[in-house]
Amino acid sequence: MKNSFDEKGGLTEINMVPLIDVMLVLVVILLMSAVFVVPNPVARALNVSLPTAQGESVASSPIQVELDAKGRLSVDGREIALPDLAAALAAVPKDRPVLLAADRDVTMQPFVTVMDALKRAGFTKISVRTQR
Repeated sequence: MKNSFDEKGGLTEINMVPLIDVMLVLVVILLMSAVFVVPNPVARALNVSLPTAQGESVASSPIQVELDAKGRLSVDGREIALPDLAAALAAVPKDRPVLLAADRDVTMQPFVTVMDALKRAGFTKISVRTQR
């Protein structure tokens, strides 16, 4: 029977299998920990180029409200001024959904102003149109 020791009791060969097992376990642990070290997507440094989304579409025929980058507003294809928004939507049932499509370059204040005008007009089902 062959053994790994010579006649003086010294080791003549090294068994590599346990060393390889330990190294593979360390590699697996390293790979698993690298998967979980992901930067926080909320804490990014203001590189916002929205909107895109994966969501359900609105079921019934919504009112189309569009806001372009220059602040112009249109309701169902007719261009109107912001003060006339409530008057343009006065005859529309308030339970009908509104689909707001704002240009991605619109600043926040005109967007919020239109949303606020829609809420004050009594509309509660307001969706924001995005692209996929």
